[in-house]
Amino acid sequence: MSVQQGSGNPDVDQQSRVSSPGEQRPQDAFRECQVQLEGLLSKRDDARSEAHNDGRLAFQVLALLQTMLETLRKNHRDLKKANEKLKQTHNQLVSDAKHLEDQF
Repeated sequence: MSVQQGSGNPDVDQQSRVSSPGEQRPQDAFRECQVQLEGLLSKRDDARSEAHNDGRLAFQVLALLQTMLETLRKNHRDLKKANEKLKQTHNQLVSDAKHLEDQF
């Protein structure tokens, strides 16, 4: 079994290991892709979290608006009843006033 040795010239050995400008070693390219992927995954997670928070806020606002709508409907019903009662009381007072005028 033979063992291969370098050329004995350090410059020649160094050139064979160094990639030319513009070329990336596979490990460097892989690492760069990993870094980019991690960055994209982080951005995706941030966007997902933000969307989740926005959705939660939207549901809270919707629930508040629904509560306000129900309160307004109840107040409207109560005001209609109070208005009807006021009309009846007014009519009764007008009627009583006419009776009093008729008596005198």
